[in-house]
Amino acid sequence: MFASYGVAFERALGLTASELAAFETRTLDTDFPAGGDTHSFTGPLLCDVLAYAGVNDRSIRVTALDGYQRDISADRYQAHDVILALFQDGRPMGIGGRGPAMLVWPRGTDPALTGMNDDDWVFGVFVIEVLPD
Repeated sequence: MFASYGVAFERALGLTASELAAFETRTLDTDFPAGGDTHSFTGPLLCDVLAYAGVNDRSIRVTALDGYQRDISADRYQAHDVILALFQDGRPMGIGGRGPAMLVWPRGTDPALTGMNDDDWVFGVFVIEVLPD
C-alpha cells in the first residue's frame, strides 16, 4: 500500500491499536459529517502521538486507506486539540468504516473552528508522514 500511494521512508515508527490506546485519551463530542449528527470520538491527542514519535513542530501528511491525503501544518494541529480517534460512540473504529483511526477536530467546542468543513477530518488513517522543512 505504501508504494501504491507514493509513501516512501527511510525509517518509521509503527504503533498498534493497543499501543495507541495506552496513550492518555480525550473524548470530543462533535458533529460528523459537518452539520450531521453529533458523535462521541475518543483517542489520544495527535500532538502526543507525534511527540512520542519524536516529531515536534513539523507539518504532516495524513493518508487514508482509500488514498485520500491531507497536508496539515504544525501550527494548525498544535493550535487545536485534534485527536487521533480510535473509538466512535464507544465502539472501536473498524476498517471498512472510519477506522482504524480518524483525525477529529474540536469544532463543537473550539470557536476558531466554527463552520469548519470535513476536508481535514481524515478517516481510515493508515500513515502519518512528516513533511520536509
